Amino acid sequence: MFTDIVGSTALWDQYPEAMTEALAEHDERIGSIVAGLDGYVFTTAGDSFAVAFESASAALNSAVQIQLAMREPVNGLDLAVRIGVHTGVATLRNADYFGGAVNRAARISASAHAHQIVVSQPTLEQPGTVLPDGVALLDLGIHRLRGLAEPAHLHQVSHPDLPAEYPRLRTVEGPDDALPVQLTSFVGRSREVTDVGDLLRENRMVTLSGSGGAGKTRLAVRVAERMVADFPDGLRMAELGAIVDSDVLVEEVAQRFAVAPVSGQPLLVTLAETIGAQRILLVLDNCEQIVDPVAGLCRELLTRCPQLAVLATSRQRLRVTGEVVYRVPSLALPDPDVDPSAALAHDAIRLFTERARLADPSFEITADNVADVVSICRHLDGIPLALELAAARLRSMSPTQIVQRLGKRFKLLTGADRTTTPRQETLLSTIEWSHDLLDDDERTLFRRLGVFAADF
Repeated sequence: MFTDIVGSTALWDQYPEAMTEALAEHDERIGSIVAGLDGYVFTTAGDSFAVAFESASAALNSAVQIQLAMREPVNGLDLAVRIGVHTGVATLRNADYFGGAVNRAARISASAHAHQIVVSQPTLEQPGTVLPDGVALLDLGIHRLRGLAEPAHLHQVSHPDLPAEYPRLRTVEGPDDALPVQLTSFVGRSREVTDVGDLLRENRMVTLSGSGGAGKTRLAVRVAERMVADFPDGLRMAELGAIVDSDVLVEEVAQRFAVAPVSGQPLLVTLAETIGAQRILLVLDNCEQIVDPVAGLCRELLTRCPQLAVLATSRQRLRVTGEVVYRVPSLALPDPDVDPSAALAHDAIRLFTERARLADPSFEITADNVADVVSICRHLDGIPLALELAAARLRSMSPTQIVQRLGKRFKLLTGADRTTTPRQETLLSTIEWSHDLLDDDERTLFRRLGVFAADF
């Protein structure tokens, strides 16, 4: 087992005196837990521990206890620890362990994030291995580790009192590195992730459909992250939101595969020949403004490349033969009179709360604000983008004030961060994007439907 404090260099730079005392307490907490489980600390370097145990169960128990113990600030500082656990044969020399298993454990630890425990498959396969009480495992798939030729099948150790969601592992460039790095946590959607993954295992073309702001892109990325093992030849993702020309479309996708034009041959043919019989997942994001060209591209590639699978996101179906359309639902909503302790069991409330803490780190669901938060989530129909925009308003408004202004939601729900695409900067711009995609007859129908004040 390897442990390490995340961001310790910055902490030493900002709080040198406090860190001296905090590190001593950190060492005491970890040392006490390890000793209680008969662990042998064979290396300490800076703020890292390298520990050997007689059993995988003891290592896992120690890792969980350490993370629970490190939840409390140390001398006023948050010492966020990451932990990696691996099982293998090592060489003992001069009271120190060496060898491939030790190197692999260190790399697994380095791949983790603050408060996260990552464990290798061989550890879980050890005879007699028992998980600590309350612990569950999340399969993170196959990953390449820095400096190691053999990939690793990794799992996350989850506990009710530890964070449930983390960014992608900090592994080296590999099949899953074609996916964009997410700067915020992925909340909920466990059933949707499973359902879409199952569809992709049975079908070669799956389209995630839904209204603007429904979370199609985040769901697609999450599914792809979980399916690295299913596509050994890699993942590729192309963002098509800014593309309006079919030639540019092919060029954009070809770039994802590092395919250059060949004289006298259409680029699409070269792309198909490059993919060949490889088992690859291609994610095409935001296809709605060029549906026909994307449909043609998918039809050609799926025909020529027998092992290729396509996961698309679009506000309308692509109408490709064999396409399965999965409608992305809004996030689960609670009843209006839900108890504060039960509110966070609903994905909409969880998302609002997590994004609210970005605006106000002290924000919590309490008996005083739960009714307002539920009202916000229900008024916004559990739409992720709308919830995120509303949560951002907590920088200057209370939940009650947000509720009072929801009647003018297009003015209220603005102010996305500067990295957001223009169509998602406000709730109004998201709707305008969809409206602009309608033809004249559809716009006429849309205007006529606008006279109805309620659902039908």
